[in-house]
Amino acid sequence: FTPNRIAFQHTEQAEHWREQDIRQQMLVDGRNMGGTHFAMIDADEAITHNQLENARNWTAILKPGQVLDLPMICPHRGLDKYRDDHTVWSRSQLSVSFCDKPDLSWKPRGGYHFHQRCPQGSNLHVNPLKEDKSKGGAFHFQWVSWERLISKHRWYALNERIRWPEKHSIDEINRIYSMSSDELGLGIKAIPKEWYGDYELHYVYPDHKPWYDTESKRMIATAPPGSLEGLNLFGWTL
Repeated sequence: FTPNRIAFQHTEQAEHWREQDIRQQMLVDGRNMGGTHFAMIDADEAITHNQLENARNWTAILKPGQVLDLPMICPHRGLDKYRDDHTVWSRSQLSVSFCDKPDLSWKPRGGYHFHQRCPQGSNLHVNPLKEDKSKGGAFHFQWVSWERLISKHRWYALNERIRWPEKHSIDEINRIYSMSSDELGLGIKAIPKEWYGDYELHYVYPDHKPWYDTESKRMIATAPPGSLEGLNLFGWTL
């Protein structure tokens, strides 16, 4: 369901990236094909292999409007270990599927297109594994490549400041997007082999050059004078 790099390439620049509209169109397309239960899996996510069949079964018994959550497993600076500590990322849950009902929809909130994973109108979240990460859950691979992580959140911060300058202060933007690279209290564990199963991990590209950088440079070059002062650009300077 999530727009990915391929969809982004059909836009000319970040200001045209209307994520909620794209999600909604994909939901409409799915409904037109007769779909009743839908997955929400981003290009950098996957159900751990040992829970894949369970996730399908749990999704199948959701009631209209219900959402399936699984513990979020965050491979950290590579594919062999994951973060397991008391920080927000380690304790997070990932919504991965839902049962449709007619009033569900994705739409921007006051023109804001970010950070709305579940469709509006969804209600009860079902989480069979609770917070027990020892049994797996759903991988979020954004921390595998540290360069890409930094590049991605720099791009997000620039979008926030340029597209919705009244929504958050610069300090708040810095706080939100600096959280992802905070390694304070870091704890890690080895990823069990059964979590990957027969997944073809060569499709996880840890070393490719992030596309975000080109767009971030363009946004910086065209931003109104003074509008980015104080914004954390993760090592870049204005």
